[in-house]
Amino acid sequence: MTLKEARKRAGLSQCQLAELAGVKQSMISKIECYGNRPSPRVAEKIAAALELTTVEMWEMLYTDSGGKNQRESDAKATIC
Repeated sequence: MTLKEARKRAGLSQCQLAELAGVKQSMISKIECYGNRPSPRVAEKIAAALELTTVEMWEMLYTDSGGKNQRESDAKATIC
Protein backbone atom coordinates (compact mmCIF):
# COMPACT_ATOMS: atom_id res chain seq x y z
CA MET A 1 0.00 0.00 0.00
CA THR A 2 1.17 3.53 -0.71
CA LEU A 3 0.65 6.64 1.37
CA LYS A 4 -1.87 7.87 -1.17
CA GLU A 5 -3.84 4.63 -0.92
CA ALA A 6 -3.77 4.76 2.88
CA ARG A 7 -4.91 8.38 2.85
CA LYS A 8 -7.76 7.65 0.45
CA ARG A 9 -8.76 4.56 2.46
CA ALA A 10 -9.02 6.85 5.49
CA GLY A 11 -11.22 9.19 3.44
CA LEU A 12 -8.86 12.14 3.80
CA SER A 13 -7.66 14.78 1.38
CA GLN A 14 -4.01 15.78 1.40
CA CYS A 15 -5.01 18.97 3.22
CA GLN A 16 -6.92 17.06 5.89
CA LEU A 17 -4.07 14.60 6.45
CA ALA A 18 -1.57 17.44 6.65
CA GLU A 19 -3.67 19.23 9.24
CA LEU A 20 -4.06 16.08 11.35
CA ALA A 21 -0.32 15.39 11.16
CA GLY A 22 0.69 19.00 11.78
CA VAL A 23 2.55 19.41 8.51
CA LYS A 24 2.02 21.35 5.30
CA GLN A 25 -0.03 19.90 2.46
CA SER A 26 2.98 20.30 0.19
CA MET A 27 4.90 17.80 2.34
CA ILE A 28 2.16 15.18 1.90
CA SER A 29 2.21 15.84 -1.84
CA LYS A 30 6.00 15.47 -2.04
CA ILE A 31 5.85 12.17 -0.19
CA GLU A 32 3.02 10.84 -2.37
CA CYS A 33 4.21 12.12 -5.74
CA TYR A 34 7.98 12.19 -5.57
CA GLY A 35 8.86 9.60 -2.97
CA ASN A 36 10.31 12.12 -0.54
CA ARG A 37 10.81 10.58 2.87
CA PRO A 38 9.83 12.50 5.97
CA SER A 39 11.82 12.60 9.16
CA PRO A 40 11.04 9.83 11.64
CA ARG A 41 9.08 12.29 13.80
CA VAL A 42 6.91 13.43 10.89
CA ALA A 43 6.42 9.84 9.72
CA GLU A 44 5.12 8.99 13.21
CA LYS A 45 2.67 11.91 13.08
CA ILE A 46 1.39 10.85 9.66
CA ALA A 47 1.09 7.24 10.82
CA ALA A 48 -0.92 8.33 13.85
CA ALA A 49 -3.22 10.46 11.69
CA LEU A 50 -3.86 7.44 9.44
CA GLU A 51 -4.15 5.06 12.40
CA LEU A 52 -1.17 3.04 11.15
CA THR A 53 1.62 1.56 13.21
CA THR A 54 5.07 3.02 12.82
CA VAL A 55 6.17 -0.26 11.21
CA GLU A 56 3.38 -0.05 8.64
CA MET A 57 4.37 3.52 7.86
CA TRP A 58 8.05 2.70 7.39
CA GLU A 59 7.21 -0.26 5.15
CA MET A 60 5.01 2.05 3.11
CA LEU A 61 7.76 4.64 2.74
CA TYR A 62 10.63 2.31 1.96
CA THR A 63 9.14 -0.52 -0.08
CA ASP A 64 6.35 -1.14 -2.54
CA SER A 65 4.39 -4.35 -2.90
CA GLY A 66 7.13 -5.83 -5.08
CA GLY A 67 9.81 -5.15 -2.51
CA LYS A 68 11.53 -2.52 -4.67
CA ASN A 69 12.84 0.72 -3.31
CA GLN A 70 10.02 3.31 -3.48
CA ARG A 71 12.18 5.84 -5.34
CA GLU A 72 12.87 3.27 -8.07
CA SER A 73 9.15 2.79 -8.57
CA ASP A 74 8.43 6.52 -8.48
CA ALA A 75 11.15 7.26 -11.01
CA LYS A 76 9.27 5.13 -13.53
CA ALA A 77 5.98 6.89 -12.92
CA THR A 78 5.24 9.78 -15.23
CA ILE A 79 2.16 11.08 -13.46
CA CYS A 80 1.56 11.59 -9.76
